[in-house]
Amino acid sequence: MAHPDRQTLPEPLEPPDVGFVAAVGVYTALAVASLAVALALAISPSGASVVGSVTTAATVGLVVGSLTASGRTGLPERLGSRRRPRSLLFVVPAAFALASLVALTTPTLPDRVAFATGFGALSTTAAAFGLHSMGRTRYARVMAADDPLESTPYLNPRQVYLSGAVGVGCTAGSLLWLFTLGSGGRVRLWWGLLVVGLFSLLFAYSTHRLASLEAGDAKPTHRRRVLGTEWLEYGYAHPDSLPTLEVHPSGLVLRRPFDRRFVPWHDVTAVRLTDTTLVIERRGRLDLRCARSVLDDPERTLEVIDRARQPAPASATLA
Repeated sequence: MAHPDRQTLPEPLEPPDVGFVAAVGVYTALAVASLAVALALAISPSGASVVGSVTTAATVGLVVGSLTASGRTGLPERLGSRRRPRSLLFVVPAAFALASLVALTTPTLPDRVAFATGFGALSTTAAAFGLHSMGRTRYARVMAADDPLESTPYLNPRQVYLSGAVGVGCTAGSLLWLFTLGSGGRVRLWWGLLVVGLFSLLFAYSTHRLASLEAGDAKPTHRRRVLGTEWLEYGYAHPDSLPTLEVHPSGLVLRRPFDRRFVPWHDVTAVRLTDTTLVIERRGRLDLRCARSVLDDPERTLEVIDRARQPAPASATLA
């Protein structure tokens, strides 16, 4: 098939499924309930007012969000096809995070207000990531509904640096919180940051060991069994936990356990294979990079991608 300059959604699109409608309702309910609880605690910290605020706000938010989403045909696919609408999902968590910072630094406000806004930031962030993933997944499903031409494990070697940066940042932040903000009577969350930081550093080390293996050695024969589950010797969970890179006639699909990302061919400007990495260059976005060590047959994967990127002959298009 010829690759158009702009990828369009197939018509007709179906109404949102029950899972997506419920996710929108939960996102709205969490935002409205967290705001109501924070206001109730700031005005009158009585238990009755807080309970009444939670039940009423959560019910209203759930109903309004679900009804709004259910009436929009193709909403998840359109959400997944554009970056700007997906980024707007994180405006509410950012507002709650800013409110938490204000509450923590305002002596006249009780700590419970910061707890309510902090819960709102964390819960709506999780819900926003869920909607973000659901939108991209449903968009990928409609754009690449056929069977893949090629499917191979995927490991981004830059994940090492990202996880390492998160680990160092969270660890440093936990120590800063402990010796400054956490030294008073305010809410102390330094231990949570420390746990996240140490976990991120361990994940970065594990990913580094996997990405640095020689080609062909990414599937070791020596395994360790922990609590009845086999784990790889170098510590990176299980081969099935790796994301998958799929090659379709319409584009690439990066499939993770709970997420799919579709990359149309018109966004791919070049594909090359180095000694350590398969590099897929994209127009106006970061390159997709896959460690060569996890590819079963790097040359074949490159060949299939190059063949799928080629537009169909003019005779085939006219036919």
